[in-house]
This record gives sequence, C-alpha cells and structure tokens, in this order.
Amino acid sequence: MSDLSKHSTTDAHPRPGHEPDGEVSTRADRLVGAVFLIAVLPLFVDAAQRTMPVFQLVTGFGEPDAAGSRLHLVLPLVAVLAVVGLLRRRPSLRRPLPVLVLLMVLGFTISIAWGLSQGAGLVGLVFFVQTIVPLVAWLAAYRVSPAPRTVARAVMVGVLVVVVIALGYTLLDGGIDNAYYSSIALEDPFPQYRAYFPALVALAIALAVAHVRTDRVLSVATIVGCLCLLPVMWSRAGILMVVVAFVASIFFCHFRGLTWRRRVGVAVVTAVVLGAVGAATVTVGLTEQRTRLNDLQASDSDRIALAEESSERIASNPFVGDAFRTHGSDLVGGAVANFDRLFPSHNQYLDFGIRGGLPALLLLVAFLALTSWLLFWRWIRSDPAEFNPFYGAVLAFLMALIPAGLTELYISQTWTGVAIMLVLGAAARQLELDRLVVRSGDATAGVESYEPSGRS
Repeated sequence: MSDLSKHSTTDAHPRPGHEPDGEVSTRADRLVGAVFLIAVLPLFVDAAQRTMPVFQLVTGFGEPDAAGSRLHLVLPLVAVLAVVGLLRRRPSLRRPLPVLVLLMVLGFTISIAWGLSQGAGLVGLVFFVQTIVPLVAWLAAYRVSPAPRTVARAVMVGVLVVVVIALGYTLLDGGIDNAYYSSIALEDPFPQYRAYFPALVALAIALAVAHVRTDRVLSVATIVGCLCLLPVMWSRAGILMVVVAFVASIFFCHFRGLTWRRRVGVAVVTAVVLGAVGAATVTVGLTEQRTRLNDLQASDSDRIALAEESSERIASNPFVGDAFRTHGSDLVGGAVANFDRLFPSHNQYLDFGIRGGLPALLLLVAFLALTSWLLFWRWIRSDPAEFNPFYGAVLAFLMALIPAGLTELYISQTWTGVAIMLVLGAAARQLELDRLVVRSGDATAGVESYEPSGRS
C-alpha cells in the first residue's frame, strides 16, 4: 500500500456506522447555517411589541418612520444573506484554530449568561443572543476558506460604494458646512454610519494599501475615497483609526521590501497627503464644527458623563456589567430615542463589557490580541518578498483599534461587526492553511488563496 493510500481522507466504501467526510461536512454546514439563521432572527423581531419590523421592507408606506425603518433593515439583511451564501460552499478545512474558537465561545457565552443572571428577560435575551451572529460569521468565513484577495475586493468595493454615496449626498445637501446634519440623514440607509462605519473604512484603506500592486485601480480609488471622507466623518476615534490603519498598512505590507531611498520617498508622500487631509479635517471638517455647534458640545458632555457613570457602575460590580435600565432620552438635533428595547443605558462606550461584564470584554480583547500576535509573528518570520499582504492589512487594522480606545469594539448587533469578523475568519483560515503547508512541505497547497504582494 502506498503512502498516499495510507493517508487518504475518503473511503469508497465507508465502514458501518461511519459516514463519508462529505456528508459529515454537509451536516456540519447545515447545523451552522441553522444556528446562524436563529441567531439573526432578533434583527427582524420586536419582542417587546410582538411584531416583525422586517415586514416594513414591503409594507407601511404611509407611516412616518416607514422609509427609515425599511432602509435600516436592508444592510443587516444583506449581511445575513452574505453569510448564508458563504455557508453554501463546501469547506476545505475541518477545524479552526482551537484557542481562537474557545475565546470566542467563552466571550459570547459569558455575555449571555451574565445577562440572564441579571434578569434580562425576553427582550434582554434577544439582544444577547445577537452576540452569536459575529461568532458564526467568523466560523463561516473560516470553514468556506474564501481567498484573501476575494475578501479584500469585496470589502473595498462595499466601502467604496458607501463612501461615494455619502460624499455625494454631503456635497449636494449643503456642502461641508452642513456635514453634521447630512451625517444624521445618512444613518437611515447606512445604520451605524457615524459611529461604527469608520471601522470598515479603516479596514478598507488597509486592504487597499496592501493590494495596491495587484488591484491598482480599485485600491487607489478606495484610498482616495476613504481619505476624502475624513473631513466629513463624525467619529473622531474613527478618523484616528483610518489614519493609523493607513500608515500601519504601508509599514507592514511594503516598507521592508523597499530600499532606503524609496522608504524616505514613501514617508514624505504619506506625510504630505495626511497633512493636507488633516488640515482640511481640522479647519473646515466635522471636528471643527464641534466648536461652533452647541448641540455637538452638549452631546460630547453628555457622552462623557454617561461613560463616567457607566464606568463607576462596572467598577463596583465588574462581573455583572452595567445595570439594566429602560428610559427615554433626547438626542442631538431634536430627535427623541426610546430606549425601552435597548439596554443597559444610553451609552456605547465599552459596550461589550457593559453587557457581559469585564470577563466578556477581556475575552474579546484577548481574542483580538491573540489574532494580532499570530499575524505579527508571521510578519516577523516571513520573507518580505513572500509575505501575504492580506496579513499586513488585517494586522494594521487590529493595531488601529488600540488608539481608538476600544470604542469601536462594538461587534454585536452590527453589520459592520459581521463584516469585520468575516475578514478575521478568512485571515485565521489562511494562517492555518499556511501552517499545514509548512508541515506537509506541499508548496502547492495554498496556491488558491495565497498571493504575494509582488504577484500580479
């Protein structure tokens, strides 16, 4: 019997009680798909009102808030369909990195467990269950093994489309002087546009820098669009994330392979570009408008006060998290938000820790830190000419989370979070595949999804 037959993974005639690998994989995929569909149901079910807002996609045209609600549900629905589409593909690897999966499962399980222990009830449980969605998205990306270049293109195209629409609407709706109120209007078609979409912008610009040699037109368009969005970006932490991701991706993906003279040239060009964008952001952008718009100043004061109160509550009982409360609140710009369906408070700082206590937050941070370390270790050990730029882009994005003060770690109930976890899952899969290639010595095992930065 040859060595190949000894290590064969498929049997023409399976033994009694044993199923072929293909059937096992299919069953596993169906199970994961079912769990995902159950987990995303809260996106479309209002447990408090016993209604299904998803029907507003096709009905309720006469209601005042129908249009906004209809648009608000579009992107989460797209995220759901994207993951379900991925799950239809046959997986090429059986098991993900055990430590990463353990951290994810523990983090989300603790979050849900603490919510139940605090009497969250049906509505509270609905929101806690949604924390499963990013986990399943990560597992889906890992199992189906999407090619890194395909993932990068998808993120760049998606973000670029939103950026073009946002910039066009802002310029047509009163220009940069009215950018703040334009950003409020953009929250309807693009949920979390102001607070959490900047995280995707940072991810997209990092991927664009990484793939500028292989996808020049798309990458350059993405870089230009993301930088042009900075002056009209609401989140100051988001602006910082984009800048850090841009610089870090240049460093991780290209700097080692350049001569000293080219390094100086790249550094000078980067400084000039960021200087021009920074000047526009500080002088006429949304950040400057905070000094002359009273409602923005009040919003900043309220957010800081709420964050301080929440931090004190967490510190007094770190294993439980924030208190569960229901209340109404006046938002900036005269809008009124009803928080009867939300908890624990009108505050998004350290949201994951607030919901599940500090253990859940620390486990999430540990998961991201471990992923960063694995990517950084691969960057150190790899030859610059053979280093996969996708790793550098994801590592640059994870580094950009640090100066943002963890305010962008809101990865539950958010389509931006699902997209980010899909990318992290693809990176984890590629790391595992590369490790298998090294162990087996098969240089062709990773050809499908491995593209060095210098290869066209």
